[in-house]
Amino acid sequence: MKILSKFSKELEVILSKATVYKKLKKGGKIAYLHVRVATGTSKKELAQLQKMLESHGFHPNIMKVGTKYYILQLSRKKEVKQTIESYIGIENLPPEHRKIYETWYKDPSLWGLRYNLTPILKDPEKKTTLYYLLGALTGDGYQFSQHRLALAVVDKPLAEKFAEKVKEIGLYPEKYVEKRPERTIYHVIVGSTHLIRLFNELKNNPQQLEELPEKHFWAYFEGLYETDGSLRLIDNRFEVRIRLRKPPGPKILEHLEKRLLKMGLSATRNPYKKGYAYVLRIKEMKSIIILFTNIDPIIKNPKTGTLSTKIIKHAKKRGINPQTISQQWRKRWQEYLQKYPEI
Repeated sequence: MKILSKFSKELEVILSKATVYKKLKKGGKIAYLHVRVATGTSKKELAQLQKMLESHGFHPNIMKVGTKYYILQLSRKKEVKQTIESYIGIENLPPEHRKIYETWYKDPSLWGLRYNLTPILKDPEKKTTLYYLLGALTGDGYQFSQHRLALAVVDKPLAEKFAEKVKEIGLYPEKYVEKRPERTIYHVIVGSTHLIRLFNELKNNPQQLEELPEKHFWAYFEGLYETDGSLRLIDNRFEVRIRLRKPPGPKILEHLEKRLLKMGLSATRNPYKKGYAYVLRIKEMKSIIILFTNIDPIIKNPKTGTLSTKIIKHAKKRGINPQTISQQWRKRWQEYLQKYPEI
């Protein structure tokens, strides 16, 4: 396409008066924008304008509507975007059309993606779910293939929760079970190039965690805690730990610590085994209450006494009934709440 400043004045006037309308595709679930440049009662009537557009790099098509009505339109994304931005004006679009533009046209880097998550990013509730997924993937996620991420965990309820969250944002999880002699691993695979981009963007810029709305931050923390966190009752005091080793894990913990401190929680980040990994710890009573008031993990939860597979396995090895630990957690949690009833 030629540089916009070289367009003929006549064509500029025609494009500035063009009409944008929406076109439903894929069973009416997705709407795209087309630009109606002109109308006529025959193809011949529109042929000269069609040639003018083609001479300036456009690819217009003539579509018949009814029996005596033809429209000359632009439907290619690049041309629709250029016409709206340079001639019609984004501010002149009706609200519904502007929303479609923001979702499907504004960012060319997202064009062609099978699952564009832009609508999810604009929905506060679904965005909360998205950040939960990003947190869980930070803990126990891995890249399954070029366009797919996967979660691998030993707790079946956690795998099921993750899969349901994936469905909530319109993606389609694939599940398979890997049975090893020492343990069973549950894999949940998610195909979405856009999700991979968002995941990598957060890993490369973990300082974003300090600026997230609290709801999204806690969703991320819940996912990360469920996959890579632990809960212990030491000397009758709860202690939460999250340990990360591979980069950017230590940096992520650094920004998590800063954010938690900003929100009034007491958290510390220290090297583990001479810097082999870093551990984030939360053990002050009031901070534990604030933490589990804002997250509701499906495992390692003192409110419900739900243990993880790892805790159950270790308890049995030591000859301890896991239900005893569960009861201790629930009892101590109630004592914590009585100590700080105002939280």
